[in-house]
Order: sequence, then structure tokens, then C-alpha cells
Amino acid sequence: MKALSAKTRDRLLYMISPLLFLALWQLLLMAGLGDRRFIPAPTDIAVRFWQLVLSGELAMHTGVTLLRVFGGFFIGAIPGVACGLLMAMFRPVRFMIDPLIAALFPIPKIALMPLLLLAFGFGDASKIALVAIAVFFPVCVNTYVGAANIPYPDRDPVLNQAHRQLQGHYSVFQGTALRSISWKIAEVISPRIPMVTIPTNMMSTCSSSHEFQIR
Repeated sequence: MKALSAKTRDRLLYMISPLLFLALWQLLLMAGLGDRRFIPAPTDIAVRFWQLVLSGELAMHTGVTLLRVFGGFFIGAIPGVACGLLMAMFRPVRFMIDPLIAALFPIPKIALMPLLLLAFGFGDASKIALVAIAVFFPVCVNTYVGAANIPYPDRDPVLNQAHRQLQGHYSVFQGTALRSISWKIAEVISPRIPMVTIPTNMMSTCSSSHEFQIR
């Protein structure tokens, strides 16, 4: 019983700071400190959220966003995994691709949005392409790191005899290597998806309302 009460107390303490922040936010706006047209109060956000739920507009836009996210993720992740595995298994491939990864990986992917808009327009293609580019590089790098950590006896069939390559390719996907690749990809990708989906959705909103123009 004491363990349960301690856990409950910890959860309540964990929620205090967000609730205090929301209450302070609401009180400051109610006192007139701030323009509610640009900084809506938490109650205004809650009312608008409920209206979007009832009208079905929120579900529609959520579905479109998920379509862009999953489409871009698979388009970027599949070649990223293949590229990372090839880099881990074959030294010539690693030496050929590594300079390109090192040069292009540090570039903020959102900076490519103007070029993608010019190439693919304001439709879904440019948003999916941005998500795919943002996913490809971390997936490739972390797949290489995970596959390169396979013990040498497991990689020996891949690196030596050609007639045993199929067995070596299978060993890449099993055991510790697969878990390492999966965890590393999830750890790196999870914070990157919102960083590209939020700006692209804002860009889509501006283009649909004709407020964003290229002159």
C-alpha cells in the first residue's frame, strides 16, 4: 500500500509544473497581458480542439499528415537500411559513400524545403520528399553502426567466400545486430519527424490560403 501511495505521489508531483504553467498562462491572458489572437489561452485551444473533433476536420488533417509521415519514412528508410548494410559489409562501398554521408548529413533538412518546393510544387510530393531525406541519413548511419558491431565470426561469410554470401547476409539481420539497428533508428528518428512535419504542414496551410507566394 505504501508503494502504491508513493507511486501516486510521484505522479502527482510530476504533473504539478505543467498544470501550474497552464494556469499561469491562462491567468496572464485573462489579465490582458498578451493578445489572444496571436497567443490563445489554453481554454481557447481546448474549445477549438473540440470543435475540430466534432466537425471531423481534425481527423481528416491527421490522416493526411500520417500519410506524408509514413510515406516519407518508408521511402527514406528502405534505401537507408540497404545503404547502411552495404557499407558495413563491403569496404569499397563504405569508402565510396562515406564522404557523401559526411558532407550531406550535417545540412539541416528543412533548409532544402525551398528547393523541394521548386522541384515538386506545393503538393504532398515535396512534403514526402523532405521527410524521406530527413529519414534516410540517420537510418543509413545507424544501420551501418549496428551492422558493423556484429562479431567477426558472424561477418566472416560476408567478407570472405562468395558462395557463402547468402548465409552472411542472413546473419546481418539476426540477433544483436537487428536489435541494435532497430533501437538506434528509433532513437534518432523519433525527434526528427516532428521537426520536418510541423514546418511542412505550416507551409501547406499557407499555400492553401494563398498567403505564401514565390515572387
